[in-house]
Amino acid sequence: MLQGRAGYIARVLCVAEPMNARPRPDGQLEALFAGGWPAFITADQDVKQRIGRVRELFADLELVLLDGGGVIVAAGWAVPISWTGEQADLPAGYADSLARALAAEHSDQAADTLVVMAAQVHPDRRGQGLAGELLTALRGLAGQRGWQQVIAPVRPTLKARYPLTPIGTFASWTREDGSPLDPWLRTHWRLGARVIAMAPRSQRMTGTAAGWESWTGMVLPSSGDYIIPAGWPCCTSIATVTKASIPSPTSGSSTSNSHRPRGGWTTPRRWWRCQPAPAAGAPGASSTSRSQPVNADTQRLLTITSPGAGDGGMDA
Repeated sequence: MLQGRAGYIARVLCVAEPMNARPRPDGQLEALFAGGWPAFITADQDVKQRIGRVRELFADLELVLLDGGGVIVAAGWAVPISWTGEQADLPAGYADSLARALAAEHSDQAADTLVVMAAQVHPDRRGQGLAGELLTALRGLAGQRGWQQVIAPVRPTLKARYPLTPIGTFASWTREDGSPLDPWLRTHWRLGARVIAMAPRSQRMTGTAAGWESWTGMVLPSSGDYIIPAGWPCCTSIATVTKASIPSPTSGSSTSNSHRPRGGWTTPRRWWRCQPAPAAGAPGASSTSRSQPVNADTQRLLTITSPGAGDGGMDA
């Protein structure tokens, strides 16, 4: 619901349809994704190797929300995997979910779980409940196909403000009404989702030290741990110089060309779980070599939704 300038209440009505149902104006897509992701989002080499094939195989699991004028106001996509329902069998995170989806497809393994990979709302349309509508539409895809489980590796939007707080601690923070402090977690919670696990190595971002400086706007003069401002929710280990001939990484500050910067950047995420909607009615940086690779690991959270969860007023 929206509060109009004159004080009246109006409901934004949207329609969900597959992204590939018809050609999409480039301008609408560019506006939708403007400012929604950090500059280093494409630096995950594992994702880069798989994403093209994944989007090709599972194009029918990519949805857009259209407002009354046919303008794209939100979009999201998912992949199918086989999951036992046990925590130990969860994907390691975002990147592993892609790998599991492809593995199941190539082995003809029957999928039974939908993994919601991403959801994006137009910057000008946030706070209108569209995120909840989009998640509900994506959840409906599972119901239509008879898949019994919906899970999502979730990136809390406010975690970046608390980089020194462990993800588990942050995830436990609530408001006075008992809802999660984080608005994106709160959106899932209002749909009936519950947290089932942490994903401490959801993705690994790899780039040169110079690249990381460009992406973050920071000067990284030596190896060590850095907190990236306004980045993904994380406390970041940008680089640890490691001798290439030694299998296990050790930190150091050698100027030898046989050393390469390595490191990890951790962005906490949680796994959430949701109940599928019924089918019926469902529509790190070296000071001596600025061009050698530096890694960053991202974390996520996994969530699950309880049966019979209803929609709620979404504000994320």
